[in-house]
Amino acid sequence: MKRNKPNNTLRKKLIKYFLVIIFSLVLISAYISFNFKSFYTSVYSMLNRAVDTYQIIMEVGVLYQKIENYVQSGDDSYLTEYKNNMQNLHMNLDQLKQGSTGDEYYKVTEIENMVESFDERVNQIVIDYKNKVQPVFIYESLTEISRLRSYIEDDVKGILLSQLSSIMTYYRNFLDYIANRENLVYILNALIITLCLLLAIRFSRYISHPIHQLASRLQRVAGGDLKVETIDIKTDDEINTVIESFNYMITKIKELIEEINTKADVEKKLHEQQIKNLEMSTLLNQSELKFLQSQINPHFLFNTMNSISALALMEGAEETKRMIENLSSILKYNLKRNNEKSTLRDELKIVESYLYIQQARFGSRIKFVLDIDESVMDYPVPGMILQPLVENAIIHGLEPMEEEGLLELSIKDMRTKVLIRIRDNGVGMSEERLAVIRENMNKCTEANTNIGISNVMRRLELMYGRNAAEIRSVLGQGTEVCIMLPKNLKREVL
Repeated sequence: MKRNKPNNTLRKKLIKYFLVIIFSLVLISAYISFNFKSFYTSVYSMLNRAVDTYQIIMEVGVLYQKIENYVQSGDDSYLTEYKNNMQNLHMNLDQLKQGSTGDEYYKVTEIENMVESFDERVNQIVIDYKNKVQPVFIYESLTEISRLRSYIEDDVKGILLSQLSSIMTYYRNFLDYIANRENLVYILNALIITLCLLLAIRFSRYISHPIHQLASRLQRVAGGDLKVETIDIKTDDEINTVIESFNYMITKIKELIEEINTKADVEKKLHEQQIKNLEMSTLLNQSELKFLQSQINPHFLFNTMNSISALALMEGAEETKRMIENLSSILKYNLKRNNEKSTLRDELKIVESYLYIQQARFGSRIKFVLDIDESVMDYPVPGMILQPLVENAIIHGLEPMEEEGLLELSIKDMRTKVLIRIRDNGVGMSEERLAVIRENMNKCTEANTNIGISNVMRRLELMYGRNAAEIRSVLGQGTEVCIMLPKNLKREVL
């Protein structure tokens, strides 16, 4: 049977759908990020300018202190420090003036003039001091400088208050802007959610319809009805390969039955012994056919996945092949191990297969860290206890996050116990949500084969006691599940 190579694989379609969703989310995130970044940049610049303005007040006070110390001690080092501080003051005033406009610009110019007057009077005090003018005149000059310092500080404080008022006004305006844009963000989020739902419904119908047709006919074949019709559904992906394989199988079975019936009609005219031999041969063929039919139903899904895997290899889609193989391993393990005993090594293999699939989905968005002690890998445990917890951490803890997520799985030998930790840095849970989960542990039943966290925790409690597992979570910081398995357990692990 010659099979046409799919032109548009499921992988390509999934990538297209995800790209549409991701692109929409990126646009919204970029829009919000740009607005906040612009706000923070402006506020940071305004605050720095206010700090520089306040520095001028400090510099003026230091200048006065230096000249006062010089008059009292006569130490020339104070004059040197005064000159350095005066240079810094001029630099700060120049910097303040460069960004000033309107009234603020004229106030800065007025302050510069007062600083020049301040410096001239200080120079006169130095000359008088060196000429040994009477101290009473020098202290009168100091008093004038002190008043001038107060005028300078008052003007600078006025500028500082104006700057702080501008910052508050800008902040209030930004809050109003955010409030006005909030409804827009809600609308965009609603549109994206609607788009995601429409894409999900469309894609699920696209896959489920042919699969439903296939399953219905397989059930009829398994029941012995070989008169089933072929499936008349055409797609351009791997599903078409599965349908063509099924149609080919049904056609061949019908041809085989027709051939057997034709031979039976011809050979009925032969000798009785020949007829008996023919009947025996026919019965044998029918038995073999029924045996094959009984094998089709439970293994068809895995055979089909192997066909898709082989096709992916032919296409050169190595990642698709590996993902299908990992998914097949998980399904086989789930069917085989759900009600059987297992080991930590078996559990870890399935977790690694599941993490491979999730890594292909999330890429670098989520990081997985495994810290495994090989000495306890053969420890017997109930089947399917790790993968559901890891899946829960990814879906409910890490998937809602926009930042990089981290999932850590560690298995350690603690002498008398085996310690298993599954920790994520996801969205976490509130105390109320955590209480609901703990309450549901006591209500969990085994009727559902989709094992959730409550089911796993309940089975661990029944097998190892109430303290075997513990869930800790902090809202906004992540969740940690700790499992303590005693080594000296005498009860048989199921």
